[in-house]
Amino acid sequence: MSKSIKYTTKDYQKTILEKYQIAITEENYKKCILKEMDGKESLKGYFNEYMEKNNAELDLEWGCLMYLFIKSAEKKDVTSVEEFYKKLKSYPENYFIEYTLGDINLMYYGNIFESKDRFKKALELKEDDSNCYYALGFIYNLLGVFHKSLECFNKAVYYSENSENPKELKLKSLHNVAVYYITVENDYDRAEKILNDILEEDPNYDRALATLRALKGDA
Repeated sequence: MSKSIKYTTKDYQKTILEKYQIAITEENYKKCILKEMDGKESLKGYFNEYMEKNNAELDLEWGCLMYLFIKSAEKKDVTSVEEFYKKLKSYPENYFIEYTLGDINLMYYGNIFESKDRFKKALELKEDDSNCYYALGFIYNLLGVFHKSLECFNKAVYYSENSENPKELKLKSLHNVAVYYITVENDYDRAEKILNDILEEDPNYDRALATLRALKGDA
């Protein structure tokens, strides 16, 4: 029977040095994690707070595993993401892990129920996350729970400034809200107003233009 390989912290340090040319140490692992969040201010703020709150329970091994988890998520390397997740389970719960697993379950496995649970857990850990709300809006729409879908898309709009691409997330969430009022409520006037609001912000937003044309043709 083959034995599973036991990796040490030094093995992880060596992997990171060889693959990413980063010498991660006890002294700098937190800075290395935060460096990966450059340009993602909401996420950087979360990790900064997370590391301060859980300082006594975190160590260099966590830093190495989280660094490798982040890199694997960036590359959409599902196998490695799941591998490092299992090794991170002994540490305090983390929003980014839950969000990433939710995304994988939705986009790669099509497991909407597992994905829904992951995104809901992520929101327990970071309640202002617009991407989670958008994903849940999408899932509830698939499940036919339209009132919850609407609620989540509205919250995605409300928290959109916390997204990496605030304008994009806001507009696509608003578009889904407009579609809700067309398909569920038959409230064409309200939908038209929302679509026009989208086009005021971005006159070339294709989905809003197409939906507005269809609305004026069908309503």
